[in-house]
Amino acid sequence: MIDHEIEQFDVRALTRHEMARQLSFTKNMLLASAAASFAILGAGAWFLSHWL
Repeated sequence: MIDHEIEQFDVRALTRHEMARQLSFTKNMLLASAAASFAILGAGAWFLSHWL
């Protein structure tokens, strides 16, 4: 279903505003995933430092 929708998607149909909004959303998702990764690493380091 998703593959079919991606095949039908036309990149040329994107307006500049939609492209900027999509880029902003992508950057926000990357920042959120990086923050979550650092939080997990920080929590792991904190637990290890208390155990060792």
